[in-house]
Amino acid sequence: MDSRRMGKEKSLRGALPIFLLMFGLFLFLPASARADKKSLQTNDRLEQPKANAEGGVSRRPRFSLRLSGGAAFIAAKEFNDQLSTNIPQYSEYDSTYCSVIGEYHPLHWSPHYGAEIILDLTPRLGFGLGIGFPSMARENTFNISTFTHDMHHTDYSYTIVCNPSVKAVPITLGMHFGLLDRNRIHLEALAGIGLYRGTMGLDFSSTVTPIAPALEETWTGRSWNVGLQGGFSLSFRISPEFSTFVEVIGRYAQLSNLRGTAVVNGSVISDATLWLGTYTHVISDKFQVTCSQAVVDLSGFSIQAGIEIGLGRR
Repeated sequence: MDSRRMGKEKSLRGALPIFLLMFGLFLFLPASARADKKSLQTNDRLEQPKANAEGGVSRRPRFSLRLSGGAAFIAAKEFNDQLSTNIPQYSEYDSTYCSVIGEYHPLHWSPHYGAEIILDLTPRLGFGLGIGFPSMARENTFNISTFTHDMHHTDYSYTIVCNPSVKAVPITLGMHFGLLDRNRIHLEALAGIGLYRGTMGLDFSSTVTPIAPALEETWTGRSWNVGLQGGFSLSFRISPEFSTFVEVIGRYAQLSNLRGTAVVNGSVISDATLWLGTYTHVISDKFQVTCSQAVVDLSGFSIQAGIEIGLGRR
């Protein structure tokens, strides 16, 4: 029996080191696994900003500022038609009796500058508050001469100057929706509304030699109007906080209910509305005139290029 007890004790003493080794492994391996998992999580957190910087993916809202410049085209068809028919009516009367030197230059193209603050809520959705500065003006001078004939015994010389101008300051609220984001290229659709503060001016003067005194008229009218716009923007990401972009924006808007101050040969007329007439030659010296309040159709498009600066880390 003693021999059996001694054998058991000997076998226990031999198994004790193995047991301690296994117990140590049992404690070490889970701790090592937990440390490795924690290290991986830490590396993931460190790598995530890097991936965001390289791919442009943002998980937090951030602000950015856009500055742009380019050209804008407006239709202004009715407005241009009304002004242009005021002069050619003389030559339409009868080219035997008068001649017109000069041509009306319509208002269409304008430089356009803008700025916009954008709040990106997600990588694909953002909202922007912007302001623009399209402005255009043209100078038109016409020299009209009449010839002596049975109806007119004296030659007359008319000099007419007509200088229209249009300015608009749109305050826009728009949505930016991402369509494509690959590497450094980003394509998005734009849509929104705009509140337009419009100013229209018309300087008109005429001189008839030898009988009539000069006529000088100046009128400036202003109004507020609402419009719509939409388009596409293509940007190239140079760094996480700096991009360049090109955009094409279409718009639907007009300036109407324009009221302002008119000055006619020094006399001031307050709260005046500008009426323009469309002249149609009927027969002989008869003309049909259709009058309506001046309206400027701002519908058209703009092509702009600019930069976008991030105002917070992605």
